[in-house]
Amino acid sequence: MTSLIITADRIVEITDSRPQVNAAVSGSNPEIARLVQAIENLVSRMNQLEAQPRRSRSRSRPDRSKPRRHRSSTPAQGGLCFYHSTYGDKARKCESPCSRRQPPKN
Repeated sequence: MTSLIITADRIVEITDSRPQVNAAVSGSNPEIARLVQAIENLVSRMNQLEAQPRRSRSRSRPDRSKPRRHRSSTPAQGGLCFYHSTYGDKARKCESPCSRRQPPKN
């Protein structure tokens, strides 16, 4: 530990320990002027984009302006409800009127 302290002290003695400040360069710098112009262009483009109406990114979202279609409660083909006409024997639900509807179990 003491060797580390001695080494640190030696480094401080050898180097110039006065604080240094980098001064700002006055006058026009072409690189800074180019960066300022690029930033102004980006701000202008952002303002143009913000002024445009927003559009939906996804086409899969339902259109709320159109009325929704509900499935008919009247029996479809052969007197079957929606579930039995769609899923057949694998239907887990049944709506009346349906020719496959079983009477309730007691």
